[in-house]
Amino acid sequence: MHATSLSSYLNEIGKIPLLTPSEELHLGHSVQELMLLLNSNPSGPYTKEERQLIRRGQRAKDRMIKANLRLVVVCAKKFSSRAERLNLELLDLIQEGSIGLNRAVEKFKPERGYKFSTYAYWWIRQGITRALTNADLVRIPQGPQSAFYKASQLKEQNPAITMAEISEQTGIKLPYLQNAINKCSAFRRLTSLDAVTAASEDGAPIIDFIAGSSDPDETVEALQEVEALYRAIEELPDEQQLAISAELSGWGIKETCTFLEIAPTRLKHQKDDAINNLRTIVPSIKPSETDNSCPDDYKLYRPRRSKEPQFDPSKYLLAA
Repeated sequence: MHATSLSSYLNEIGKIPLLTPSEELHLGHSVQELMLLLNSNPSGPYTKEERQLIRRGQRAKDRMIKANLRLVVVCAKKFSSRAERLNLELLDLIQEGSIGLNRAVEKFKPERGYKFSTYAYWWIRQGITRALTNADLVRIPQGPQSAFYKASQLKEQNPAITMAEISEQTGIKLPYLQNAINKCSAFRRLTSLDAVTAASEDGAPIIDFIAGSSDPDETVEALQEVEALYRAIEELPDEQQLAISAELSGWGIKETCTFLEIAPTRLKHQKDDAINNLRTIVPSIKPSETDNSCPDDYKLYRPRRSKEPQFDPSKYLLAA
């Protein structure tokens, strides 16, 4: 189905003629007139001449976008191997790149004299790379993510290359590069519950192989808590996400502080803020009554131990 959809899409955009330089200039000026009007008077009302200008600008914008969709495909294919590791399809990258292309059309200034394709490529690439960054289970800041990606590209081209050589070629300081690789590699070992297992013949996700509670109602309720916890963690600031993810992974205070390069007091502060923020979103997060190992005496709530095996939401966040 995926191959058929992609093939149909490529055949469709292949029939659209490319723009000549003069057409780029003419359409670009029309789009700029449209954007200038919408920025100055976004809600209207518009005169008859302004409505004509809007229609002309929209047609010009659509024409520029459709004529450059092949550029999006070319750019997306360069990131296909990286997308496969994150369970993203090529069509997903094309969609994100098309959003970047739309932004490029709106921002393009023909009077500067450069080709539109040169300008649009940067916006397309930015849309794709941000989508790849956000596809990770734990969001890592753009700086370390970019350094890790550059190092991975050089490593694929030359497996024997050393870290010092990568640092020299990329212009990134060696300590920063090593730290970025360590951080990205550690969190990439996490996986999604919806990821397909290698041993599955029918494409079943990991969650189907996890033993749940004997009570179906309890299992459904616990799964809803896991989903709510996922959504809540994604809403936290980056530093709080990293701190709470390290806590859920069972790391000690010293190990976590070394990895995140922060002081213990800062880590405790970030954990406090993260748990307080999560508690306002997910009702099941509350002060622990059974676990005193956390220095701030707060833990994500876990059911009390009993003879019956209990469903522990935290386990499913740590699936690797």
